[in-house]
Amino acid sequence: MKVNKGVNCFFSNMRDLVNHILDLKLREYSLFFLSGSHEIMYKGNHKNPVENFQIQSLHDSVLRICQCFNLSCNFNNKRDRTMTAFLESCIANSQPALLIADSKLFTYQTPPDYLKHAEAKHMVLIRGADSHQKIFYAYDTYVYETTAIGEQFEVELPYDEVQRFSFAAYRIFADKEWDSDEKININYSKILYDYLHAGRESGINAFSALSNDLERLKALSKSLVHKYLEDIHYFLKIRYGFANQYFGNMMDDILVVREHKELASTLYETYLNAWSYLNARLVLSNYMDNPKVIDRVIAGIQQIEECQRSFLNFLYVHCKDNFN
Repeated sequence: MKVNKGVNCFFSNMRDLVNHILDLKLREYSLFFLSGSHEIMYKGNHKNPVENFQIQSLHDSVLRICQCFNLSCNFNNKRDRTMTAFLESCIANSQPALLIADSKLFTYQTPPDYLKHAEAKHMVLIRGADSHQKIFYAYDTYVYETTAIGEQFEVELPYDEVQRFSFAAYRIFADKEWDSDEKININYSKILYDYLHAGRESGINAFSALSNDLERLKALSKSLVHKYLEDIHYFLKIRYGFANQYFGNMMDDILVVREHKELASTLYETYLNAWSYLNARLVLSNYMDNPKVIDRVIAGIQQIEECQRSFLNFLYVHCKDNFN
């Protein structure tokens, strides 16, 4: 099975697994849009700003990707011996398994500062097992930049640690052999186009919801405001850090006219600059009084909303012919 370096552990592993099962050449960003993850950008309120929906959203994403490609999926989400038995069964049937676990399982990783105090999740592909030594062998296609041991590599995970830290494991497979004509009929490009047409507003509207929640913070204490902003900063990093790169990848692929590429690149750069501005405002939030902090963060969010709308609208208008 061929694995490649990824931008995000979940989508890079899904890409490699779907490509392996169906003999396709999908790009990583396409799995992000096919999964519907672009629709899950912000959920919260001023009392509970960032809800713990990460595991459920990952589960929904797996099922949606399987549905797109007519793949079957079994899963286990128990932290006991049934987890290791499930993974052993996958290996016995020559089917790599996706494993989602607490980042504490992956002791070779050195996460960035904003993840060190969070309940971060990580995903790897289980590709083999040694039942005598009680060890699973896995591919890790995404390694934090802070980890000085290479871009991708094979790792060993003890059975007992897998049981302790795992959240879910998935066995994904095709019920039948697909012929070449059936593979061609999987028009995932059409689904990407549908995202730009119908789903583009969902991520954009999330910024409006975030701005409205931030307005309500002005009556709260400074300590609560700072805690909220820390949560938001963490959430935006894990959600948009890779999503923004996927937007750029999609732009490079779907625009074929040179003038369109140049204009889109300018809009994309403006969009990324808006993110840099917001990040700076959040970093400085601990040194400002409440109203000023909130007003400047809201201004940054509104700027991102406007820039993203312009960028995605441009892609939608100029990529239409590619998907017809």
